[in-house]
Amino acid sequence: MFASYLPTIYVHPTLIIFGIIAFLTGSLMELVIIFSLVFIHEMGHYAAARLYDWQVEKVVLWVFGGVLITNTNEDKRMLEEFMVTIAGPCQHLFIYFAITAFTKLGWIEGTISELILYYNLLIFVFNLLPIWPLDGGRILFFFLTSIFPFQKAVQMILLISMCSIILFFLIYTWLYTFALSILLLCLFLFLDNVLEWKRRFIKNIQFLLQLYRRSWKPASTYNLLVPADTAFHKVASCFYREKLHKITVVYSRDTTVTMEEKDYLKAYFENKNFNVRIGDYLKQLKP
Repeated sequence: MFASYLPTIYVHPTLIIFGIIAFLTGSLMELVIIFSLVFIHEMGHYAAARLYDWQVEKVVLWVFGGVLITNTNEDKRMLEEFMVTIAGPCQHLFIYFAITAFTKLGWIEGTISELILYYNLLIFVFNLLPIWPLDGGRILFFFLTSIFPFQKAVQMILLISMCSIILFFLIYTWLYTFALSILLLCLFLFLDNVLEWKRRFIKNIQFLLQLYRRSWKPASTYNLLVPADTAFHKVASCFYREKLHKITVVYSRDTTVTMEEKDYLKAYFENKNFNVRIGDYLKQLKP
C-alpha cells in the first residue's frame, strides 16, 4: 500500500561503485547513513512535486544527491520549480531537529547521532553549491533566468558549475587530503556538465516547445526588437521564462513589423524556417 505512493527508484552506477569502496574500506554504516539521508532528501522533492501534480517518471539516487526526472513537456511555472527544489534541502533541517530530539530521549546513541548529523550537514552544504544539477545550481539558475534569456542562462550556469567543481576539488584537496571518492564524485559531476553543455541547444528547443504549449498567460510582456536581417532561429535565443514576447522586426527607422510570440513559435516548429532572415519571412507572408 505504502509502495504505491513512492516513485520509481533508480540507483545510479556511481552509488554502486561507492558501495563497493565502502565495503572494502569497512565503511558500510557511513554508506547506509548517506543513502538514507539522500533518500529522504529526494522524497522531499517528490512530495512537493506531487503537490503540484507533476508527472514524475523516476528518482535517480547517487552519492550526496539525486535527480527527480519529470515530464519535460509539462507546463511548469518558476515558482513551482523553486518550491520543489528547496523542498529537498529543507528535509535536512527536519532531520537535524529529529535526530537531536531522539538523542536527548536516548533513542539513538551519541556516536551514531554525531555521525548522522555530520553527514546531514555535509550533504546539506554540498547540495547548495552552485553546481548543476545540485539544488544550489538549480536555485542559481532560477535567478539567472529571471535576469537573462533562457539560452544564455543555461550557458552561464553550466560554465559556473564546471568552474565550481574544479574549485571545490582543489580546495578540498588543499584543506584535507586526496580522496578517491571525492575525485570520482567531481569527475562524474564534471562529465555530466560537459554532456549538458553539448545538449544546451536541445534544452533551449525544449524550452521553446514549453512556451508554444503554454496554457496560461504571463503577467508581463517583453518587447523584443530585432533587425530584419536577423536569422530566424537567432530570435529564439532572446526568449525569457514567464514572459510574453512581442517581436518587433526593424527594417528601418520608420518601418517595423510586429510578430506575436505564438506566430513565431508556430513558424519555428511547423514551417522549419531556421536560416531564413526574419524580415524576409514576414515579407513572404504578405499577400
